[in-house]
Order: sequence, then C-alpha cells, then structure tokens
Amino acid sequence: MAGIRGWFSGLKGFTLFLAAFAALNVTLSLTVARESPLTSHALKFLDFSRIKAPGDIIPLYDVLQTEKKYGSSLIYRENFFKRRLKFIYPPTALVFFRPLQDLDRDRFIFITTSIINRIFLLFGIGTIFWLFNGFADRAGRTRGDIVLQNASVALLLFTFYPYFKAFTLGQAQIWINALLLFSLLTFDRGKEGLSGVAMGFCALIKPSYGLALLWGLLAKRKRFAVAFLIVVLCGLAASLALYGWENHLDYVRALNYIGNHGEGYYPNQSINGFLNRILQNGNNLRWVADKYPPENALVRWGTTASSLLILGLALGSGWRNRKRLNFLPYLIVLLSITIASPIAWEHTYGFTFIIFLLLWETIFRGGLKNKGIPVAAVAFSYLLSSHFLHFLNTAFADTGWNFLQSYLLLGELILLALLYRFQRRTEFVN
Repeated sequence: MAGIRGWFSGLKGFTLFLAAFAALNVTLSLTVARESPLTSHALKFLDFSRIKAPGDIIPLYDVLQTEKKYGSSLIYRENFFKRRLKFIYPPTALVFFRPLQDLDRDRFIFITTSIINRIFLLFGIGTIFWLFNGFADRAGRTRGDIVLQNASVALLLFTFYPYFKAFTLGQAQIWINALLLFSLLTFDRGKEGLSGVAMGFCALIKPSYGLALLWGLLAKRKRFAVAFLIVVLCGLAASLALYGWENHLDYVRALNYIGNHGEGYYPNQSINGFLNRILQNGNNLRWVADKYPPENALVRWGTTASSLLILGLALGSGWRNRKRLNFLPYLIVLLSITIASPIAWEHTYGFTFIIFLLLWETIFRGGLKNKGIPVAAVAFSYLLSSHFLHFLNTAFADTGWNFLQSYLLLGELILLALLYRFQRRTEFVN
C-alpha cells in the first residue's frame, strides 16, 4: 500500500498527474471548448500564419495617425471623446510604436502582429519553460521526469486559451504577459533589479501595474523599486516630450470615464464586468466599438470596494513577508492587480499559466498529508481558466444565470485564494 501511495505523491506523483491532466485537458480543448488554441490561435503561431485583420492593432494605427488625419495632436480628445474609439493605451505605450507610425497600414500590421508579437510570444514561452524547470529541478528529477513533465507542460500551454488569444487579436498584452513572466523568473532567481525593469515596462504599457511599485516599497524590495522607478521615469519623460502634458491629462480623464462605466461584454473577466452583467447594465454578448455601458452607482461602488479589498490584501501580504524573499506574495500582487482592474480581458490572464504549474509542483513536493483536495482545487481553477466555454456565454446572456459568463474570473479568484492558502509554505521561500 505504501508503495502504491508513493507513486501518487512527491516527484513521481507530480509527473504522472501532469501527464494525465494534460491528456484530459487536450481532450476537453478539442471537444467541449470553442476556439481551441490547437486549431486556431496557437496554430496560427506555429504555422507562421499572417494575422490579417487584428481587431486591436488597427485602432492603434489610426491613433498614431491622429495628427495627419485630423489635424490635431490631441489624441484622446479626438479619438476617445470625439470619435468614441475604445482606445485605452496610455501615451507612454505609444512611444514604443512611434518609430513605426510612418509605415502604411498593411506593413504596420504585418511588422507588429506577425513579427514583433510572435517574438514576444516565443520569448514568453521560453520563459515559462525556464521558470518551470528551474523550480522543478529543486526536487532532483530524473531524465524521464524532465522529458515527460516538459511534454505535458507543452500540451497544457498550447491549450491555454488566454495566453494565445492575445496573439490573434494583435494585442500588446502579448508584450505584457512576456514581461510579467520574465519579471517572475528574475525575481525567483533573486535578480530583483531585472525584475523591476520588466515591471516598469509593463507599467508604461498598462499603468495599473504601477501598483507593483507600491508593493515593492512595502515589501522592502529596494532594488526592484529603484529599477522600476528609473524605467517609468525615463519612459514618462520620453512620452511627455513627444505628446505633451495635455494628452497625459486627457488620458487621466479617459481612465476616469472607463472606471465609472466599465465594460459588460463577456470577455471582460473582472469584478466590474461581472457586476455589469448581473445587473443587465448594457450589452454583454456582442462587442460595441463606440459605447460603454451606462454609468451605474452599484457597479461603480462595487468595483471600487472590491478593488480596494483585493489590492489591500495583496499589499498587506507584501508587507507581512517583507523580511524574507518569498515568491508567493509577488504572484499574489500581480494576479490581484489584474483582477482588480475595471477591465480585465480574457487574455490578460495569459501569464497565470505558470502559477498553476508552480502550485501543483509545490503541493506534490510539500509536506501536506492530504494532497488530493488542493490538487483538485488547482485543477478545477485551471479548467475554468484554460478554456473558451462559449456555450456559457450565449446560453445565459439574457437570463439571471449570466453570472456563469464569469467562469474565467471564478477560476482566477480560486487561484488567488489558493495562493493565500500557501503563502507561508517554505517551498516558495528563495
């Protein structure tokens, strides 16, 4: 009996579980889920298909042409407030695309989506395997374990919908996911300065990640905070020089407007999206390119209260663990920032793939007597997060059951709760 039990615990148990779960996940991806990455998004990456009509990069190109097209350099007044274009990238993000703005649209789309985004996607994939293997090697694996585990991780990754969806959308979220993964890798290796640099670039593209600086200060991660601040200040200086104060102040107004309205469209897997949907506030099934949901006091206050709670707990975790270099509080704050944002599209959770792997590995390697319940909880969370379950989006859209459209949010909230459950495990202390 003890021999049989040994196969389902420790290193052997983790290897066998990962292989079995990967096989199950591929089956679900190809049968139950819609738009399996293996037959759509990941396939386009693997076969070097050109992304011909990426919905998110085209508005970005139009914004870069603001001065040429409309005779105005006031980007957000012209595009967000006047044309009602749902463009939420900050001026600091436009700096990265500035060298490409004189290209014609087809060439701009080709270079950004088919070349640059593919490079970042590949970099993120490499970082996932680097971080996973560095973490798993601490258990002293055999060559057979290494081969089977990496094959299983590859199958799981290429069926993880949030990671590859950003690629076919032409989203700069691909850059953010890759940078977040690199920040996690370098933080785990004790390279806090490099980790802070990566997070600083994330904040330049998506300002909500600026909260990671506050976490770094509270957690006494000085090198992380200094490197983060240097990158952000340099990026902000370049942005101000190129776009001026007015565009930056207008962007703050745009953010305030978005925060007050949010987004009810089902891919918005945030508390704000959940509240808009259950209150039937605006459209939840079809994309509306020029309109946000009506402002709703319950949605606004519910979003604010939940965001303060989620972020407060995450920052508090960093403060409590400030005297030791613990990996889990950093995972907690990055996931918390994502969930707490008013708009968190499905693909913003692409970086969380590595968190599932690290949790499973830690549970099997750790000293828990009953591993079944936490392993199953992580697996359930993963299944909700990994697949595009479109039948839940369509079947319940106009009913009181439309909270089921927030299945990915539920999966990520479960993952966040599990991170808190294990935050004091010594396996995560560097």
